[in-house]
Parts: sequence; C-alpha cells; structure tokens
Amino acid sequence: MAAVGAYQQRVRELFDTIDADLDGAITWGDFRRVIDRQTGAEPQRRLVEEEFDGLWAALRDAGLDRGGRVLRGEFLADAGRRAAGSAPGATPDHVTRFADAAYCLMDTGRDGRVGKARFRRYLEERSITGPAAVEEFGRLDRCGAGFLTRADLCAAGRRFFADPNPGVPRKWLTAPFFA
Repeated sequence: MAAVGAYQQRVRELFDTIDADLDGAITWGDFRRVIDRQTGAEPQRRLVEEEFDGLWAALRDAGLDRGGRVLRGEFLADAGRRAAGSAPGATPDHVTRFADAAYCLMDTGRDGRVGKARFRRYLEERSITGPAAVEEFGRLDRCGAGFLTRADLCAAGRRFFADPNPGVPRKWLTAPFFA
C-alpha cells in the first residue's frame, strides 16, 4: 500500500465499520448501536453515551452532518484535508472525540490509566485477540509507562487520521464498532 493511501485506507475501514447497514452514511443510529451494546454499570453506560453524543456533535460542527447523515465521501474528503493541511499538534475536535469515546470504553476503573491487561480485555471483548493486542498497546504507550492516558490516545487518533505511514495502530479505534 502506498504511504499516501495508508491513512485513506484506515479512515475508509473506520467509516465502513461504523456504518452498520452499509448504506454509505453514518447516522446517530450507528452510534446508538455501540452504546446499546455496552454491558457495564449505568454510570459507565452514561459516560459512553456522553462521549458518543460529543462525537456526533463534533462531526456536525465540522460540517460533516448532512441532515442526520455523515456521508462516506465527505468523511474521507475531510480526513484528506486534515492530513494535507493540519498544523502540527493541532487535533480537530471530532478526532479527539473518537479517541475520547474509545478511552471511555477502556477506562472502566475511571482512574485515568489503562494498563496492558485492561487494554487487552477491551479488545478481546470486541473479538480482537492474539499477540497483536499486546503489540498495539506498546505502540500506543508513547513514553513506555506501562499504561495509556487520554493524551496517548488523542495523539494516536491524530496519527490514525493523518499519518501517511501504514504501520499506525488502528484496532483500538475501530474496536468499539465491532459487534
């Protein structure tokens, strides 16, 4: 895969994973499906719902919501514009919200840290197993502290949407949308 196409492929995979009915548009119903699958206690479920509400609002604020639908072409074009023109270090709100939503699902202990075991459990609960989970954790843990923070995932979210290199971690971001 050419480097330029790597981020496009990741963004396409994310969109197709979220688009449950494969109609070429993401709707609030696609996010609702993720929220409804959460089996945690009510406070956890409420936090997940708040994060996905925020993500939907950020997509709308970015101008991607067209009558309750985020179209595939718009989503991909937006990612392309951001990859080409984003200032270093600047992370768009909806990219941050994707990272926050995934982090909310991981940080079940609400202690602001997600260790390797919790990360592996997060992926396994979404049918992503094997050594790749441990490997991905190592690539997300930027300072080698043995745990992930929201800041780690925000930086990883920016790389997911804009880095032209094919080796960017991706399972952590697409996992919430798996059945």
